[in-house]
Amino acid sequence: YSVTHEGARSIADNMLRRTRINFEASDQGLSIVDQVAELVAPILGWSTSQRQASIEEYKKIVAEQESALSNPSRQREEISS
Repeated sequence: YSVTHEGARSIADNMLRRTRINFEASDQGLSIVDQVAELVAPILGWSTSQRQASIEEYKKIVAEQESALSNPSRQREEISS
């Protein structure tokens, strides 16, 4: 639905904004990211490399979020400089 009716065009868009799995699942949805990609890739007409790129983009976002949450003082320093 998020792809066909709401215009989602990436795994990150699905996981972060359309479903909020990123915020609700204890693993931010990493355990199901491949299955999500399998569902949306055919609808979006993705090649294997496009599918993998979208998965990697999402994993990078999750890693950045985890880094920010584990070291909030570092993030404050970066913002103030």
